[in-house]
Amino acid sequence: MKTQNRTLLYSLLGLLGLILFSLKAILVKIGYKEGAGSVDLLFLRMFFSLPFYLVIILVHLFKEGLLPLRLYGKMIFLGLIGYYLSSFFDFEGLRYVSASLERLILFVYPTFVLIFSAVLLKSKIYGYQKKAILFTYLGVLCLFLPVLLSEEKQDFAWIGVIYVFLASVFYALYLVGSQSLLQEISSNTYTAYVMFFSTLGVGIHFAFQTKPETLLKYPTSVYQIGAIMAFFCTVLPSFLISYCIQKIGASNFGVLASFGPLSTVILAYFILGETLGVYQILGGIIIVTSIVYLNLRQLKETQSKSN
Repeated sequence: MKTQNRTLLYSLLGLLGLILFSLKAILVKIGYKEGAGSVDLLFLRMFFSLPFYLVIILVHLFKEGLLPLRLYGKMIFLGLIGYYLSSFFDFEGLRYVSASLERLILFVYPTFVLIFSAVLLKSKIYGYQKKAILFTYLGVLCLFLPVLLSEEKQDFAWIGVIYVFLASVFYALYLVGSQSLLQEISSNTYTAYVMFFSTLGVGIHFAFQTKPETLLKYPTSVYQIGAIMAFFCTVLPSFLISYCIQKIGASNFGVLASFGPLSTVILAYFILGETLGVYQILGGIIIVTSIVYLNLRQLKETQSKSN
């Protein structure tokens, strides 16, 4: 197969992963309509996905043995903030805001990555990155401009927006913290471990907040949603995206990732009947364009350094 055709195939696999990830918010919304709680849905998602990651861990243990002990503490911490806290706040936010709005807010996480990298890793923020950050938050302002200008701003579910922003913040922290670990561990093994530790965190949260017997009282559709989210919106896309990044590079995939919010908006329109107003569409375009610009410039900088 020609190099160009292979790149196209890898990109299509990455896009498929993004679309599957986008389905998560849609399924959570459907789960809420079925009467499920946010922690219950999150627990079902993690519980059903756990066997797949346990297999990876066991295979790694059989072939490579235990990892250095110092890595486990880091993976526990990153698993708890990346796939427990981030997912928890995301699911909570979806109780209040639309799936489309949730995805657009989450998409600002690269700006948090830049900020946290500058604060924690002393990385420099370049001029083009500052411009991207500025325009991204102008886009965010556009998302909420109609609410801010109306008399109904007191009734708007701002708590949902805060939850989703927190999800974005914790996910960005997870990505920044993962950079050094991924130089020592393969991406699949690392993902399996952090998912395992995050599942423990979700399980403890579930045990303290919910009576176990309540999980058995939901209609069959809720368990089906949990299973679908586990495999098609968690396990499968995580491997597709990891494989795509491995083949075409993180910077190239960053450009592809701009399709994520678009796919969520389209799916939310056809499945949930959600629509966006003019200002929200404009804000979404500004956010996505800013992040694409950021990723393209970073790709250009990476290529120039390699040359």
